[in-house]
Amino acid sequence: MSNGFERNMTFFLFGALLGGAAVALTTPFTGKRVRRTLRNAIESYSDELADTTRSLRQTSERLLHEGEKLVRSAEKRLA
Repeated sequence: MSNGFERNMTFFLFGALLGGAAVALTTPFTGKRVRRTLRNAIESYSDELADTTRSLRQTSERLLHEGEKLVRSAEKRLA
């Protein structure tokens, strides 16, 4: 990863953490309700992340297979 990407992700995660802390400190809801809402959101995003990860894995495996075919084809032409 590039340093710029890592720096941007660090700032993004820090901002998300800071924003989450601000919301938690200023919310009018009870702690139990906030925890339940957060748990539901995390479960939902966890499922979405698993689906996205699965899709990315399938796409990367397909692209790798296509790349291997291209390399074999180029090797045959150069031989």
